[in-house]
Amino acid sequence: MLLVPALLLFSFVSPVSAHRMLITEDGEYLRIIYDNNAPASNATVVLLGEGDRVLWEGNADQDGRIKPAIKQFTRIEASDGLGHRAVYIQGEVRREIPRPLAAAIGVSFFLFIASLGNYITKNKSLTN
Repeated sequence: MLLVPALLLFSFVSPVSAHRMLITEDGEYLRIIYDNNAPASNATVVLLGEGDRVLWEGNADQDGRIKPAIKQFTRIEASDGLGHRAVYIQGEVRREIPRPLAAAIGVSFFLFIASLGNYITKNKSLTN
């Protein structure tokens, strides 16, 4: 019963290319890239020290790279001016759920809610 509306909905959906911005270490350079490995060229980069004091501010090159002259910083913030923002904290290891797994969990949650609503609606109609 829910299969036909779902098929109709997904047949008219156009693909969306959402991505996030990341800051990675590349030898003596820091690279500002999107998660599809495209460089975030001309992204504004700010190196911050203790107490969020600005130590350096500039733009990434065409390859999304910067070579910070300052090695003692606590945090780097990058923004491309289009709503993407990345934060890098030196020495911090971030563990994230892989995107496909997160998407599967989200879809499963909504399917569970829809199934629960369907179950409650059917049982209501049987008792009346």
